[in-house]
Amino acid sequence: MTGRMLLNSSAKLPTYGIVIFATGAAIIVLIAIVMSQTTKSEGMGGTIGGKSATTFKGKAGLEDQLQRYTMIAAVTFFVLSLVVGHILPKLPPGL
Repeated sequence: MTGRMLLNSSAKLPTYGIVIFATGAAIIVLIAIVMSQTTKSEGMGGTIGGKSATTFKGKAGLEDQLQRYTMIAAVTFFVLSLVVGHILPKLPPGL
């Protein structure tokens, strides 16, 4: 079977809807995480005194965890956006 015949099968359309939904969910999560972070500018106290430690007994603090979650959400959104951009031009017109 050719690639065009595979794209016209009804099994591909629910997958596309799931990918679109996952992309929307990823961007909402990304916005929520970014909005919950504090700014990195600490004023003159941060400039003179340096960055305070954000670890306690080897565990990452809340800011470090939010930074990690932001990176994961951003990469997830980026990959899903590439998938949508790759699939969308190949769908038949009208879908």
